[in-house]
Amino acid sequence: MEAIQSPTTEPEKEPAKRTAGLKLFDFILYPVITNLTVFGISVGATYLTSRGGDRNHEGKLIYGKVGEFFQKRGDWLMDKFKSTGMTHKDAEMSKIVFFSFIDGSLMAPFVKMVEDRREKIGKWFDDKMGTTPENDDAYKAEPKQSWLSVLGGRFVTAGIVIPTAVVLNEKKNGVSLNDHMFNIPGEKLAEWVASKPSITKWFGKLDVREIFRVSIFEAFYTSVCTAGLYFSSRVIARKAEKKPAAEAPPAPQEPILVAESKPTKSFAAAIDAQRQQSASHVAAIV
Repeated sequence: MEAIQSPTTEPEKEPAKRTAGLKLFDFILYPVITNLTVFGISVGATYLTSRGGDRNHEGKLIYGKVGEFFQKRGDWLMDKFKSTGMTHKDAEMSKIVFFSFIDGSLMAPFVKMVEDRREKIGKWFDDKMGTTPENDDAYKAEPKQSWLSVLGGRFVTAGIVIPTAVVLNEKKNGVSLNDHMFNIPGEKLAEWVASKPSITKWFGKLDVREIFRVSIFEAFYTSVCTAGLYFSSRVIARKAEKKPAAEAPPAPQEPILVAESKPTKSFAAAIDAQRQQSASHVAAIV
């Protein structure tokens, strides 16, 4: 007799711990490169959106046609916001948040390109620091970023930033949290810089007051966007990789003994009798 064995389940492996190289990769790509680059792009674009159409005493554009383009797009969007009933100040804040998000999205292709090399770069860091693990499980466990996860992460972040900006712009006694956190500190810092000719000269033709107001504003919102992109894109990437869970295996059972069955004697005799009857019937007909 043969025994049929029940299938057995293997114990689940503990998830691999992230290496120092992977953590360093995240720090360099997001807080350092992405955050600082987006901050610089956003400050420059936001400043030109407000002051790009400035002209000198001769009537010439200070920042050229590029500056004028940014100014016109900002004025156009503010008119659209005002047509919905927004005040000038609310429309201006909404304009800054909108274009900060759009301009910051220019980094998405770079982020995707570097994310495609996450495992190699992370392992290179580990090799240099002497923190390379025994196997590649930690690298393979990292979520694989796609265009969907990177761009989707940006849009999820917008769902965080815009409500935050709206809440912070709510006024109490005529002053909003945006004023307390960004505008007023920016103006005070600009006044201090303006009193220092040795520092002011480095800003050239730029409006120091506007630069600092925009910079403080962008420092906060760009950081929120960068953090939101990092976490939300990883969540989206992991969900995209996740496959439907397989059905649970049946509970282990005792081996079932199965014996080979043989025709009984009575059954064999019945077959033989039937054969003889058929033969005699044929003979009778002949």
